[in-house]
Amino acid sequence: MDKARKGASVAVQNLDLPVFTIPAIPEMVNPRAQGAKSYLRGVRKVSTLLPEVSLPQEKVIEIPLMDDLESNTSDDEHGKAHRGRSRDQKLQHASLQRLKGTRSAKEFWDLIRDWTDAKKQASCVSAEQLAVVFETRLNPPKTMPVEFDNKIHELRSILLSHDEQRIALRKSSSQRHLQRRTLHGRSGKLGKDIRRVYLL
Repeated sequence: MDKARKGASVAVQNLDLPVFTIPAIPEMVNPRAQGAKSYLRGVRKVSTLLPEVSLPQEKVIEIPLMDDLESNTSDDEHGKAHRGRSRDQKLQHASLQRLKGTRSAKEFWDLIRDWTDAKKQASCVSAEQLAVVFETRLNPPKTMPVEFDNKIHELRSILLSHDEQRIALRKSSSQRHLQRRTLHGRSGKLGKDIRRVYLL
């Protein structure tokens, strides 16, 4: 292995290889030292011909204002009310005149607040009207109408009394059951005392 390395080094030494020289780097020109004008002298200016683009004009919508209420009824197409809404246009015009008639910013915003703030709505039905209506509903009439049937009324009264009697019997049986067995027991899941339930 050593003999091979020695032979390779001798062969490399005997080769006639050309010698390369690195050229010197030119000295950079400092524009601050020579001045900007002398440095840029002779340099061609770069310019391009760009087409002039006109910006789109803003759309201005003219809103016709009525100077008086009579212009609302004119034959002009702007003065005609759409589908008979002349009343709404008159109210809007009156509100506009009130706004234009304010003499200060305070009056202006007081008017705006008067329009936008929540207002207490007046009751559509008075207490006297309710009293008259419920008095006739709750109290029996002095004279029964012709279509009133006494027999049907008596039958319904009997049925209602029978239901009340059945409820009373079930209540009494439940009370007897509580009195005999669980009157002194503990309260259940609902937390109700048994004695309180017994007195119902």
